[in-house]
Amino acid sequence: MLSKKTNEGQCVIDLDTVMPGTVLYDFGDMVRTSSSPVEEDEKDISKVTMRINIFEALVKGYLEELTELEITNLRILES
Repeated sequence: MLSKKTNEGQCVIDLDTVMPGTVLYDFGDMVRTSSSPVEEDEKDISKVTMRINIFEALVKGYLEELTELEITNLRILES
């Protein structure tokens, strides 16, 4: 996206996973991408883990914006 004032770049919008669906797809893809310290095609499974602190921050931010139905469908509060 470009600034209207300066015509300089402000941010990049990654459209590689754009598809019809719900915010739940977006949340799942964001968690997959953000919470893993390794690339998605990592061959050494011992390196694959989840950074729970990042997951918790994502959940906290998303919970503020989701509907009750979306929260129920995520089932992220059941533990």
